Amino acid sequence: MSERSHLLTLSSAMLRLSFEIQGGDGVANAACLEASQRLDQIYLDLCVVLPYLSQAAGKASRRSKAGKGFRAAANRLAAEVLA
Repeated sequence: MSERSHLLTLSSAMLRLSFEIQGGDGVANAACLEASQRLDQIYLDLCVVLPYLSQAAGKASRRSKAGKGFRAAANRLAAEVLA
């Protein structure tokens, strides 16, 4: 598996594509623009909730399967936002 791109890098690429695609009806342009905007909003939302999520994950049980899963998910989100 290749290296994953940062969320904002994907957003920038989609924004650029929205201006560069030479489609006749503009549907692809609109889809790329919307994808870029949605990725930006997801990033901003993650930045807001991440501190609270990290705090809750720190309190989650290290022994239970659910606690381990929650901590793993929180760590993946943190890596996505902080990368």
